[in-house]
Amino acid sequence: MEIRDNETRSVIELLSIKSQLILHELSYQQNKRSDRYKKEVEYLKAELLSRDIILRKLLWINHATESCGLYGDDGEMQCNTCGIDFKRDTPEEIENRLSEFGLKRLAEITHNELTKQE
Repeated sequence: MEIRDNETRSVIELLSIKSQLILHELSYQQNKRSDRYKKEVEYLKAELLSRDIILRKLLWINHATESCGLYGDDGEMQCNTCGIDFKRDTPEEIENRLSEFGLKRLAEITHNELTKQE
């Protein structure tokens, strides 16, 4: 349960940093002479990247189940079972693959249960 709480907290923090970054980039574009905004944008981009990596690690660790073959050698974060690359796939790709995998797994379980009843 603690991992899920940390994951939720990380998502909220990530969204907050993205919002700050957007606002600072807009301010920077309006006032390009300001080094203050440029430094803040650079800091927020680095912070966003750092949080993104943490969130991806939490998703990868939380994805571990008996049926998944997680691969983590050499800094990789992949699931050999469902084909998700938590390090390189976009958040949308990760979400889509998790949904596809979950639906396929649900269909298999349903099919197996129906077959047992016959």
